[in-house]
Amino acid sequence: MASDFNLIRLDTQESEKIYKCFLQGFLDYNLKIKPSFDDFMLFLRRNGYDDHLSFGVTYERMLVGIILNCPLISGIYSCSLSVIPKYRKGGIGKTLINKTLSVSKPLILECLEENRSSLSFYEDLGFERVRCLKLYSGNVAPLSLKTDEISLSSITDNYRPSHQNTLEALEKIEVRAYAYHSAKIVFSPSGEIHLLSCPDIDDGVRILSFASFVTGRPLSAINIDEREKDAIMAFEKVGMKAIGSQFELIKR
Repeated sequence: MASDFNLIRLDTQESEKIYKCFLQGFLDYNLKIKPSFDDFMLFLRRNGYDDHLSFGVTYERMLVGIILNCPLISGIYSCSLSVIPKYRKGGIGKTLINKTLSVSKPLILECLEENRSSLSFYEDLGFERVRCLKLYSGNVAPLSLKTDEISLSSITDNYRPSHQNTLEALEKIEVRAYAYHSAKIVFSPSGEIHLLSCPDIDDGVRILSFASFVTGRPLSAINIDEREKDAIMAFEKVGMKAIGSQFELIKR
């Protein structure tokens, strides 16, 4: 990184400036990422963002790159690394990663499978692929259904959920959990499906249609472990489309 760029800690920066850099850093991203400021702050709260553990790079007092970090029991989860396109290829991303690693290891993050350049960047730095996580979206025909509202703690996954879908993360935002026969679901008012357990695929289809009825919105599902075959079959059977997949990566 050139000497006229400065590495800073993000507790010195206003949230609006961090948000602006985040948006600019994802302008050319494969998926449309353009949350409102309120949704961005909700995203940070859900992930347990800590500005004392997060870093940025400035050029002429403007934030041009950021890494948004969240403490884990052991290590750090980075919910975003973004560099404004104009300032890439100068070592900013590597500087932000290395600064984070100097604070704590391991470091866990996600990268879209089709984003080959970023994937190569992380793997060149020594990150290893842990698993593949799927993303789904679509309009689902609503269905009024007699369900039981249940507690979050009663939901279990066959596999460890991604960081932003853990019980700890979901307790920080507004979500609702329901059961219908063998199926259990957790979703937010925005229509995001956080967890789906459905040993019976048809029960999964019905409870997804119920989520569509309650929220009145298109549904989305982020970071579904590809080994969750029953949930994936339910998403596809109800008409939701796979919009991408990303690897969970770790640097030990």
